[in-house]
Amino acid sequence: MKQKFLLAGLMLLFSLSLSAETYSGTCGDNLKWKLSTETGILTISGKGAMTDYSSSSDVPWNSYRSSIVSAVISNGVTSIGEDAFFRCSSLTSVTIPNSVTSIGDDAFYDCSSLTSVTIPNSVTSIGSSTFVDVPNIVYTGSATGSPWGARSVNGYVDGYLVFSDATKTKLLACSAAATGEITIPNSVTSIGRSAFRNCSSLTSITIPNSVTSIGDWAFVECRSLTSITIPNSVTSIGNFAFLRCSSLTSVTIPNSVTSIGEGAFSGVPNIVDNGTATGSPWGARSVNGYVDGYLVYSDATKTKLLACSSAATGEITIPNSVISIERGAFDYCSSLTSIEIPNSVTSIGRDAFYYCSSLTSITIPNSVTSIGNNAFSYCSGLTSITIPNSVTSIGDFAFCYCSSLTSVTIPNSVTSIGDAAFGACSSLTSVTIPNSVTSIGEYAFSYCSSLTSIEIPNSVTSIGDYAFAYCSSLTSVTIPNSVTSIGDYAFAYCSSLTSAIIGDNVESIGKYVFYGCETLTTLTIGKNVTNFEEKAFYGCSNLTSIYNYREKPAKLGENVFNVDYFNCTLYVLAESVGMYKSQGSDWKDLCYNILPIGANTTTTDNVDVVPTDHTADIVWPTISGAASYELVIRNTNGDIICTLVFNAEGQLTSITFNAPGRDNAPDNVQTAGFSFTVSGLDAGTTYNYTLTAKDSGGNTLDTRTGSFKTAGTATAVEETEGIPAVQTRKVMRDGVICILMPDGKMYDAQGVEVK
Repeated sequence: MKQKFLLAGLMLLFSLSLSAETYSGTCGDNLKWKLSTETGILTISGKGAMTDYSSSSDVPWNSYRSSIVSAVISNGVTSIGEDAFFRCSSLTSVTIPNSVTSIGDDAFYDCSSLTSVTIPNSVTSIGSSTFVDVPNIVYTGSATGSPWGARSVNGYVDGYLVFSDATKTKLLACSAAATGEITIPNSVTSIGRSAFRNCSSLTSITIPNSVTSIGDWAFVECRSLTSITIPNSVTSIGNFAFLRCSSLTSVTIPNSVTSIGEGAFSGVPNIVDNGTATGSPWGARSVNGYVDGYLVYSDATKTKLLACSSAATGEITIPNSVISIERGAFDYCSSLTSIEIPNSVTSIGRDAFYYCSSLTSITIPNSVTSIGNNAFSYCSGLTSITIPNSVTSIGDFAFCYCSSLTSVTIPNSVTSIGDAAFGACSSLTSVTIPNSVTSIGEYAFSYCSSLTSIEIPNSVTSIGDYAFAYCSSLTSVTIPNSVTSIGDYAFAYCSSLTSAIIGDNVESIGKYVFYGCETLTTLTIGKNVTNFEEKAFYGCSNLTSIYNYREKPAKLGENVFNVDYFNCTLYVLAESVGMYKSQGSDWKDLCYNILPIGANTTTTDNVDVVPTDHTADIVWPTISGAASYELVIRNTNGDIICTLVFNAEGQLTSITFNAPGRDNAPDNVQTAGFSFTVSGLDAGTTYNYTLTAKDSGGNTLDTRTGSFKTAGTATAVEETEGIPAVQTRKVMRDGVICILMPDGKMYDAQGVEVK
């Protein structure tokens, strides 16, 4: 069974309508394919075998599968590959030539619009789940009283059933059109994977004593099935074999069964383990396929928890013997309000608590190391979750559609956040992502409409497609220098976003990354961005300031921006202004004003200076995104008196004096604050200052300049005996004005040499 796409509806909102175009490529040994999106006809031509694809997403026409209406396979093609037409939901007809001898697994899986398929005599093998959910098949002949015809030949089709060959030993599929009762013939020894999947009108199935195994997903979603008898010949029941058979009021598991797959009875309200119930809906027998109370285990050791009865209500306590909660164990247990997980549990499988809509809180113990895909999807009543430090990965869709979840703290142990892990958590207002996380998956926080802020740590290297799309309350975002790739639509339709900073290591900005961010006014682009794909900032019509730190202008893709030409200013490096204005630049027509970064310099704007005779108290504002502040004091000749550097909190980190032999390290780091007292200045003297705010990559964010004059009366330093007054300079050392001689020696104002 393929990965469930729980966000299929959300993805559809993002999808773009395909224009009438033709796409083509190769699909196997000497085979070529061509698809017209206007006619919907896919043609496969050539002589040879089609490639088998392990995943439907690998099929070369995957991006256009929804456009395929008809498939024409030319004579000469010898096989139809695995997953070839998987979930081509618009496919209505397919032509299979006599040259085809084999059809791979899942080849026409879930092609629900396929009303006619003719399988030629040449076909000698049909893979598992090949025709699951296909309503009508004809095997080289007209139907004889059933939708699929009847011919005792290779690829045998009989009534509503399809077999792997004429021996009828392996049952592959049942027509989705089947209703009422079905009797499986005595020749069958195995029921294949997904054989009766979604046969939602079947009420009863008789399994003969010849059957020894029931495959994975064999009866999944048979929601009208009320009874089934599993004979003593059956030794194994596959994964999810009876998943969500919600009308199945009675199932008896015989003693012959030695293994039960994960989730085999998830969503089934009543199971008896080869005996009558003893005070609970599932009975209690210490035999293979152990059943105890509302819980089903893989064997008598009770180490693997397979399923919980969907009839369970209130609170469930999992015993200490359990080390793993298997896939789908509590699937659709919609009346459970509380579950106690013991410290013995190390893993929570995918779909483990899927659709436990009444579950309000759950504590995951420190013993758990992984949370599987879809583990808590659609737990709409879950308001809080504690993820322990033992967890290293959060699976795809793990908390998707947990619409009541308000906050989450991800521990430092987690290195990856899976696709759609918190997608559509519409009440989520805050999330803490630790420095251990290196990747944020596709759709990870999409549609988190209440999320107001997000801090992406420096450890993150990639942000997936749609990762924060439709986070309509998000106001600002800083993408750190560690990030090298940003997926398509990553921040699309973040309708409250006002500022965005893209780090220096990002080289390519994908399609529609900030599409439709209408309130975005300020954008900072790192120095290494070389590629801007189509409509990356389209719809950001209120952009007024773009800071681009790339030295040479990069090429712009189609409709990257649609800013107001006269009201948006492009700021670039001073030495690059000419290049951005040149005739060959794509940027020259973007903004009317192209100015050097720092052109927004102000004079004493928001910088307060209070001088005395020999000091000056300087107070400056915080600058958004600044990692450091550099304060330079100069005399009126332009000579640097001192340079002071502060961190993002305003703490002094270094001092540089214009004097040899001086230890420039600060004596101590003062408390955080955006103020500093410069001492050792001359009385009655004018000084100039420059305050520069830089980001973590050393890029200038803002520059403020001004001047001030100290109080008192300026006095010259008297010439002392043996010390000429020419070719000397005043310098500040340890807060004291000294005289620096041409030979490098230094003297104080009294003429005493300073060592």
